[in-house]
Parts: sequence; structure tokens; C-alpha cells
Amino acid sequence: MTLAATLRFAKRRLPILAAMIAIAASGRPQAWASEQTPVALSADRLIHDLDVLVAGKAQRGWEIDRLERENLLGATLESLCRTSLPARALARAQAQALRDQLGGPLPAELAKRDGDLDALAELVQAERRLRLLDFALVRAEDDCPQTLRPQRQFLGRQTLANRTVLHLDGGGLATLRTSVLGQQLGGGGSGRLMLGRGWSPQWAWFTGAELGGAALLDPLESDQQLKLHLYFAWPAMLRWSRQQFHIDVDAAPVLQLSADGDIRGFGARTGLMAVVSTARLLSTIPYAGIGVSFERMMTGPAGAADEWTIRAGFRVGFDWDFGATGRDRRAWREQAPPVPGLPDSATPTAS
Repeated sequence: MTLAATLRFAKRRLPILAAMIAIAASGRPQAWASEQTPVALSADRLIHDLDVLVAGKAQRGWEIDRLERENLLGATLESLCRTSLPARALARAQAQALRDQLGGPLPAELAKRDGDLDALAELVQAERRLRLLDFALVRAEDDCPQTLRPQRQFLGRQTLANRTVLHLDGGGLATLRTSVLGQQLGGGGSGRLMLGRGWSPQWAWFTGAELGGAALLDPLESDQQLKLHLYFAWPAMLRWSRQQFHIDVDAAPVLQLSADGDIRGFGARTGLMAVVSTARLLSTIPYAGIGVSFERMMTGPAGAADEWTIRAGFRVGFDWDFGATGRDRRAWREQAPPVPGLPDSATPTAS
């Protein structure tokens, strides 16, 4: 795609993406809140945590089943030990039902498909999830801390759902700028500090401050000297998550400054980033991603020059659940009542 075609594409998409952010930001978080019972919600969040742990390990390479389950046991028990016995039983029943819906025990399906793992990817995930849960259930009685009782409503640990977090990231950015004066190439970086709220395991919203800059070759200078430009932005970002993978869409007002502090212009930006996260580390979920943004100056000298900027690069950061200590480490909690039709214990059954 040529530069001109890229800019035409960006100009068409900028209002659309900005509208998406505005609509998401104006929606009431209550509309996203779960109406499930504490037991059902706890079971769903436990299964979600297992999905994230299994998928993340499989992405890095799943080798010997027993060894992989042992490696994941600690993180699994951090979720399981905080889940009530009725929720454990419900999660176990749901995990087996999901596995059976996908074709039943894995060995029989592998034999039917001549070992075609690509065709059975979802079944492999479901089988590993079920076996990891069974493994942790056997160990829970001995390994769960005696000072930690299950929570009445377990919100999950490998997720931002139903919690407020502090988001911090930064990275380098390759920069291409075009205007009536010509094209400029260069590089720089930016950092963001934002406050976020998860509405569900699939959706979260963030807003906060960003500071960045770039050193660009000036097309009007005969010696091609680098000139520094700074910018401030206040992004609103919507995140869609699927296990350890995420898509971030953001829009922001942008103020550009020259190196000597003069205002170059005010404009708007929209961006897209593909992100992969790791399992939770203490109270944070680290991640890394690759993103691209399109920026249009509307006022000042930059606006008068019809200036467009494309920034692309690699970012790393984390989401800090700063309320985790008070919520997750508190020892005594009221346990959920038994659920009719489910055993009080979640001891694995033959499957």
C-alpha cells in the first residue's frame, strides 16, 4: 500500500474508531456487570483462570502432561483455594461437560483423526483444563493455606474483571509524518499512565495521560538535522480480551510542542494494538504488544500544514491490581451456601 493510500485509509477510519471509543466510554459499567449467582460466577471465573493458564503454557510449548500440570499447580491453587466447594463442584461439572461437547476423551478422538492436533485444538485445550482442575482438586485439601478460606464470590485472578487497575506502559515508536512541506522520518517513544476498569473477562476500559516525543528529519533543512517534537495526549482505550490475547483500540486528543516549548498544534489520534499477556505475577498482569496509530493535527502551524503522523512500535507494560492485597489476601470470608444437586465436595470423578 502506498503512503497516499495509507493516509486515505486512515482519514476514512479515524472518525469511525473515535466513535467506537466514545460509545464505549459513555456506556454504563452496570450494563456489563454479571447477574450470576455467587456460585455460578465463581465457577465461571475459575474456568477462565484455568483457560488462561493452559493457553499460555501451550503457547510456550506443552510437553509432558504431568510436569506441565505441576508447573501450573501453584497458580491454579491460588485461584482454587479462594473458590468455595460448591463453585469448585460446579466448575468441575462444567469443565467435563465442555470437554464432552467437543468430542469426549482426547485419546479416542485422536485415534479417529489420525493424530491431527490442529483439528482438535479446542478439545486438547478442554482436556488439559479438565485434567489440571482434577490435579489441583486432589492437592487442594493438603496444599491450600489453613489461614485462607474460600471467598463467597470469587472474581478470578487471571483477569481484570470487576476491579479497578493502574495501567503503565511504554515503548519505542517509529514515526512517519507527512504534510504540505513533505515527509519526515524518525523515531522516539512514549509512556502512558492510565486508570482502568474491567467490566467482564472480555472487556475493559482505560483512560489517563500519555507523554511522548520523536526526533524527525526536517525536510526544509539542507543538512537534514534532527528536530525534536513532543506531544501530550489523554487516551481513552477499550480492550477486548480472549484468554491471553488482547486487542486495544484507543482515541485521544493530542497537543504537540516543539523542542523550545512552542505549541505546534492540537489534534486527534486513534490507534490499534495487539497484545499478549502472561499469567498474573503478584498483583500485576504483565504484557507486551505491537501497535500503530494515526494522528491528525487540526490547529496551529501543524494544522495549517495539513500534518498527518503515523506512529508504530513495540510496547511493554503491566496492569496493577492495587486492591489485590486487601481483597485476595484477606483470610476469612463467608462461604457460599451449597447448591442443590451438586456435592459439597469437588472430588474428581471418573471421566
